[in-house]
Amino acid sequence: MKQCYFCNQSIPMDAKKCPMCGMDVTEEQSTTSEIENQTYNINFNPVSRKEEKRFNFLKSFSTFSQYLHYLTRKVTHPQEMDFSLSGSSLYGYLTILLSALLAAGTATRVAATWDQTYQTLASISILPVVSFSFNAIEWFMKLSLFFFVYAYLYGFISFIFQKNQSEEEYSFAFWLTHFGGMNALSLFVLGGCFILSLIAPLALGIPALIFIFLYLMSYTLSFALSLGGTNINKRYYQGIIASSIHFLLLLAFGYLLVKI
Repeated sequence: MKQCYFCNQSIPMDAKKCPMCGMDVTEEQSTTSEIENQTYNINFNPVSRKEEKRFNFLKSFSTFSQYLHYLTRKVTHPQEMDFSLSGSSLYGYLTILLSALLAAGTATRVAATWDQTYQTLASISILPVVSFSFNAIEWFMKLSLFFFVYAYLYGFISFIFQKNQSEEEYSFAFWLTHFGGMNALSLFVLGGCFILSLIAPLALGIPALIFIFLYLMSYTLSFALSLGGTNINKRYYQGIIASSIHFLLLLAFGYLLVKI
């Protein structure tokens, strides 16, 4: 395998065109002295603005398609670790962030619809009037932070346990990529729930909230499965200690969000 000069993706050695971005990657034969003097950081100089936009589009599409392929692979193989991924990969952060945004968006949409329905019924004296101010933007921002921290803390704590027990050397970004990928299925489910909440938030509110709860439980299960060590008793007590730490930190963070 070699690396494409333009999109930095791994491609076959005999490839003449990059299958990811479609650029020509044909290499010219050179002497040893030329190889030592040349730089592999080739600058792409487009001849027109149209070509530059095409190149940027192909590069973005290549990155997105690779990320989507990674997620679909993790749906069928959630515990498989792909060591070919770079240690500085941002897949883990992106997966956790997208899941948090989708969960927060779904919950906010459902809550806003319920609040509007309640206020309508209260205005016609069917239900008692409640002096409660619902701010959808504020709810969305706070819930997004809460869900992100919820998953991120699990990934961080599990990385600490893995680092002390595993013989493999890998970065936190790589571990978070693997940990987030274990929950790729919940990301796709949340995407479907978010779409349904936009269509029928009142009728599908309860199922959507149930799926959000399952999304939270999927990260808890991934955390339990990610604890290293062969001693079952040791893993059991590690899980209790780590879960307690996670609960206390999350409780403190939730209290701060409510007070802000």
